Amino acid sequence: MVDTDEEVIKAVRTLLRTGADVIKVCTTGGISTPTDSPDDLGLSEQQVRLIASEVARRGGRAIAAHAQGHEGAMAAVLGGTTSLEHGYEMSDALITEMLARGTVLVPTLSTLSMTPDPAVKPAEVVAKKLEWQVRGRDAAARAIAAGVPVALGTDAGIHPQGQNLAEPRPPRQRGHVTSGRHSCGHSRRCPPPGPRGPPRDRRRGQGSPTWS
Repeated sequence: MVDTDEEVIKAVRTLLRTGADVIKVCTTGGISTPTDSPDDLGLSEQQVRLIASEVARRGGRAIAAHAQGHEGAMAAVLGGTTSLEHGYEMSDALITEMLARGTVLVPTLSTLSMTPDPAVKPAEVVAKKLEWQVRGRDAAARAIAAGVPVALGTDAGIHPQGQNLAEPRPPRQRGHVTSGRHSCGHSRRCPPPGPRGPPRDRRRGQGSPTWS
């Protein structure tokens, strides 16, 4: 958790010094948490810019942004993130910015399509998930049709790893239009194996925060 610009820079420097190969930021709240919403804002556009500048100064890394609501997603893209994780609400203006900057969308459709168990989750969380399923499927379909580069992700810890190759199916199953521009593990999104650790460690969520 960070609040001030100084805390943002210190946190990023700490992650880089400990070997992070991807920096993940949160510019919105989430669906599954009862105390916030995808419309709630996290890091600001200016703070994302500070992170991007610090990362570039120290050799460069991919920057992934958890962003579900539109305002936070726009802040992430304008701030310079490599990818947008979720992107469940996107305007045409946001899609245009992503195309201009080459921002990769990781729509996590496999996670989005999972409806929470009302016997386990509070009613407000279930209702919120159902509402955002509609928004998310529409946003992904429009982004893909426009040609936004796409990578697959499972939202680690929620959807089983390795089963996300079925992820491109939901838009088609629900009558949305998609294109053939899917790319699993997009080269601009995912760093190649290197001295910071093999991909299998990153997929398991070990070490530095990476996968969405």
